[in-house]
Amino acid sequence: MSARSPGLGELRAARPGGWPYLTVRINQIYGQTAYVHVPLDLLYMEESLAPAAERAYREHTRTSERNAYITVRIRDGNGMIENLWVDGVPIHEFLTRK
Repeated sequence: MSARSPGLGELRAARPGGWPYLTVRINQIYGQTAYVHVPLDLLYMEESLAPAAERAYREHTRTSERNAYITVRIRDGNGMIENLWVDGVPIHEFLTRK
């Protein structure tokens, strides 16, 4: 989603007309707080690189900088992780430059 999309980060029961949306599952609701499951937990990559990618992600999300993030493609309520970025570069490039 782009920052121009209305409702960025909002939780709604109905699909927004004409804007990208991601279907999530509500796990729990406490008062005004909803805990949701965001279905973005798979990144397809070479199996041999996966353990190093997981370590890099963990290391770069535990620091105060938190310089790891994902880019996501969204279509018809479904999302797919496009890439994992660590220290400003795609994960494959990050792993091969070490």
